[in-house]
Formats: sequence, C-alpha cells, structure tokens
Amino acid sequence: MGERTLSVLPARRQAARRVRCAARLEDELDTAIDDLDAVLAGGDGPVRLDESGHLVIGKLSAESVPDEVDELRDRLVALLPRVPLASVLIQMDRRFTGALTHAAGKTARSADLARNLFACLIAQACNIGLVAMAEASGIYDKLAWTAEWYLREDAPRTRRS
Repeated sequence: MGERTLSVLPARRQAARRVRCAARLEDELDTAIDDLDAVLAGGDGPVRLDESGHLVIGKLSAESVPDEVDELRDRLVALLPRVPLASVLIQMDRRFTGALTHAAGKTARSADLARNLFACLIAQACNIGLVAMAEASGIYDKLAWTAEWYLREDAPRTRRS
C-alpha cells in the first residue's frame, strides 16, 4: 500500500509544478528585497537605515477623516449601551479565575472574589494601580488583599501542574 494522493495531476507534473512555483516565489522575493535595498540605500525616506545600521521606520502621516464619518461614529456610539468592563469579564468568565489560586492554598472563595480579581487585573493591565482603581470602586483593602494573595507570578502555573 503506497501513499495516497487526491490530485488529478501525475506525480511528475506535480513535482514540476512545485519547482516552477518555488522559482516564481523566489523571483518575487528577490525583487522585493532589491526594492527594499533601494529604498534603504536612499537613507532619507520614512524607512531607512541609521548610521549604525539599525532599521528606522518614521511616523506615518495622519489621514483626515471626513465629517460625515465622525458624525456617524458619534451616532453609533450613542446607540451602544455603556457596560462596565468588569461586569462583562465576570459574565464571560468560565474557568480563568479558578486558575488563580490562593497563595496559602485556601479553597473557600467569597462571592465577590471574581469581581475583585478582575478589578485588580484591569488596574494592572491599564497601569493605573490599585489606588486609582480603589478610588473608582471604593474597595482598596479588598483589592490589596486579593492582589497580594491571588495575583502572583506562579498562580496560573500552580493550578495547571
């Protein structure tokens, strides 16, 4: 029993086709590299090499947005409900918070733990810190305790092992 193929082309024609395709792709790549070398050699465009040979990519120019687009965006935003991010995350959470274990191995979980975990994660992800998050939520002591006991580097790995 040999290897099965679903192609209608004989094996020799398939091989020849692969060789032609590889040659065409190699030619396209060589052309693209030559074009890039020409752009980089100029040294004054938005993409260039600096004196030490490092690639420099300049800022892109801003595109103007038509007034109609701004108006439509504002109308669409007004139609969307404003939902707290933490509430959405809590509703969508299936197993993520379960992977975050208590540092001392405590297994009892309060009803507010998911809320506190997500508040701590959002505070860290947005780089606003627990103090700013606590000012918005009024629960600094709970956030500090949750971050101390549940958000440590090995917490997710502990659950998986």
